[in-house]
Amino acid sequence: MEMDINNTENGPEERKKSLKNYSSRVLKESSLSALSNIVSTKHPCRKTYKIIVLVLCFAGFFYQCFTLLSHIFRYPTIVDVRIENPDKVEMPALTFCDNNGISRKRFCMKLPHCCMVADDALCLKHPSYCNVNETMMVPRPEYYSIINQLTVDQLPDIGRSIEELLIDKEFQGEMENTKLEGPFIRAKNILGFGRMACYSLFSIIDSPKTSNMISVESIVEYPTAELIFDVNDEDQFVPGYQSGMFLSVHSPYIGINPAEKGEFTDEFAKDYFPCLKRCKDDCAKTKYILDVQERFTSDYDVEVFSYIGGFIGVWLGISLIQIADLVESIFLILCYMFKKKNSSLN
Repeated sequence: MEMDINNTENGPEERKKSLKNYSSRVLKESSLSALSNIVSTKHPCRKTYKIIVLVLCFAGFFYQCFTLLSHIFRYPTIVDVRIENPDKVEMPALTFCDNNGISRKRFCMKLPHCCMVADDALCLKHPSYCNVNETMMVPRPEYYSIINQLTVDQLPDIGRSIEELLIDKEFQGEMENTKLEGPFIRAKNILGFGRMACYSLFSIIDSPKTSNMISVESIVEYPTAELIFDVNDEDQFVPGYQSGMFLSVHSPYIGINPAEKGEFTDEFAKDYFPCLKRCKDDCAKTKYILDVQERFTSDYDVEVFSYIGGFIGVWLGISLIQIADLVESIFLILCYMFKKKNSSLN
């Protein structure tokens, strides 16, 4: 492929003609059939047609490569969905709180000077506060705020005991010896108002113990834990407060405040009860646990190489060997141009 460069120094036109001839010779000898066919074609219409087809194929190739790389560089998350039917599952923790917070009966027995006899106006405004109570002694209004400063140390004197709150419990299998944790104080809102005594079951926070595992019955389902509470309507401390329980089922590895979610308000009740009447029980329940993890994997490199290789084959019909030959041809042409430029300057 060597040519006499000195014989091509008769002006710009001659150098352009020489470069064109040299490039044609290099491309004709290339294994890249598309380029060699275009160079060897003499008819101008056919050559134009082949050039247009080659340009369109290059455009399609670069467009698909751009689309693929744009998607990959966003680092998409891979989501693996697995449906499992294990023989045993981890027992969640249970946390429950007494909505009353303070026992009105104990409060008035311990601090009689802070209580008074319920008058007709109070009973007329809150009939349930008077009708179901064993005694008419009620806290004075100025002491209602004590419930916002309730501490664990005060619970034995003015709070309800766990025996009064949880009147019966039954567990499955080896969990019969499970002990309650508590009491501890939780508030009904982030400002600390409405403090109440809470207890937990099956919690392993800051403990070397492992969580309890329970068997999954495929035919007949048995309750793992049965708890019976006494909300004690007649022992309301603040008139207008609703007796009840806050109950939360959660991970055994974390502590939780059951009042943070599911707090019952009047506005919620307007929508809840009509919806409850229209709702039907599920015929079957299937629980899906999705573990979504975002990670970088080296498999992307292989996939990108495979995709781009497929695009090259589909759009350009060339292989890696032909790409190497094309690179060599371009390199020879550039070297020839560089030599010609240097010789013309000399």
